[in-house]
Amino acid sequence: MKDPGALDYPMDVAQTTGIAADGKITYFNADPATLAFAAHFARVSGVELTLTRGESSADITAMVILNWDLDTVRDYLEKAAASVTFDTIRNQNTSEAEIISDLQLPQRTGAYPFVTPPGHPIPS
Repeated sequence: MKDPGALDYPMDVAQTTGIAADGKITYFNADPATLAFAAHFARVSGVELTLTRGESSADITAMVILNWDLDTVRDYLEKAAASVTFDTIRNQNTSEAEIISDLQLPQRTGAYPFVTPPGHPIPS
């Protein structure tokens, strides 16, 4: 790797995401509640690579997309799932054994409302 480039999207992510000079990749990881908007990946621009096959080689400059770090996503989802109880989703139901109306399942977590109140649209 000639140049690891620079993280240019999203701009509000700590600079731990990216590609090191030795080529080690640190996948996109951030607390979703701290992001200004829903980011699905990080983009690193200006990555300079030398591609080699056999006796031939070529230098290229590329934009690289780094998806979410698997462990970060797994931990976040496990915590979110553990917080779901009958009391948080029951809506008008009073008994788990006798469900008479729709359950109100979580729509978003973190900085977003955990449950959208009935009659209110989910913001996009």
